[in-house]
Amino acid sequence: MNALLLAAVLAAATLTGYAAGRYRPGDRLLSWAQDVGDRRAARWPVSLGAAIVIVLAVASVWTFHPRRSAANRRSWREENTRTATPARDPNWARNRTAGTDTADG
Repeated sequence: MNALLLAAVLAAATLTGYAAGRYRPGDRLLSWAQDVGDRRAARWPVSLGAAIVIVLAVASVWTFHPRRSAANRRSWREENTRTATPARDPNWARNRTAGTDTADG
């Protein structure tokens, strides 16, 4: 009986994990919470539920990926300064072939 029960539990866990991976309830739940937060829902319990979901999502990100989260936070604080595009050399063909006649190897 124990082996049969263990097999049933493993089968149920496998199917549950597969279904959760296909359905992605976390992504859908977080999308719902963001939509509720964007709409500024008038119903207070719904807003409270959405806030709890968002806080749990942020806490899980900081728990499971702390270095990535810290790097993202630092990058959001930095100014978005773009580097200048390098200028093209008008004599690139001549400069490229200038050193090819040497016998260096």
